[in-house]
This record gives sequence, structure tokens and C-alpha cells, in this order.
Amino acid sequence: MSTDTQFTPRSLSASAYVQKLFEPAENVAILVRNRVTRKTVQRITKAATVSKPEFQDWLAHENAQMESQRRAANLQPTEKSPT
Repeated sequence: MSTDTQFTPRSLSASAYVQKLFEPAENVAILVRNRVTRKTVQRITKAATVSKPEFQDWLAHENAQMESQRRAANLQPTEKSPT
């Protein structure tokens, strides 16, 4: 590993991250896995679409839904095994 280069970490938004990694016309696969329902949603679309606010809003919505489902699942009483 070279110590000659200076690396400055910086924070990127999800949209900026996609734009840095992919060309706008490249296909990108997005998988959203719900751990509670064990369902997976897959979207294959262009990087330009993924970086749009509408797509990012959809991802945020899916994330919020999963978080509320996870909380609801954690609030359910646990089943007791027969003794």
C-alpha cells in the first residue's frame, strides 16, 4: 500500500454514490430484503433512474416500512415451547 497519496474521506448521498460508481446508462440491480416477511423486491434499472429523487424516495419508503414491521414483530409475544 502506498503512503504517497492523501486520502480524504467524505460523505456522499446515495444518489451521488451511484453516480460515482456507474455511468447513467448502466444497468443497476437493487435488492430490498424484508427480514420480517422474508420477501425480496428486485429492481433492475438504469443508474440514472436509481439516482433520481423519486427512486430514492421509494427506497426510503421501503426502509421505513421494514423498520415499522421489524418493530411490530419485536412487540409480538414470543411463543413458549411446551415443557
